[in-house]
Amino acid sequence: MRRMIVSISILCWTLLSAAVPSSEHYSLLPGYFLGQIADGILPPENVTISTDSESIFLFWDAVPGATGYAVHSSDEPYAGFMEDLTGTFDGESWSAPLPLEKRFYYVVALR
Repeated sequence: MRRMIVSISILCWTLLSAAVPSSEHYSLLPGYFLGQIADGILPPENVTISTDSESIFLFWDAVPGATGYAVHSSDEPYAGFMEDLTGTFDGESWSAPLPLEKRFYYVVALR
């Protein structure tokens, strides 16, 4: 399977209080970066992020022609991203244990 980064939506999940990890203790700081579109595959759109008391969730619209997706994360907004293998996919969504520290995420379509 060949991987293509076609577009990313960088989402930041910032821990404001380590006392009780829940959605009211996090703030969402969205940012967007349009990368190169290759081989005619479109970027993931309408990427959103949410939490409950134990997990973080990313959701996006289906990308025509995509054979799958990958989530990358980093503790820095512009560097250090690696594929995040802590979560599981269910179609156009991904969930993982709620991080205890600030994380930045982006979703890529795979072909």
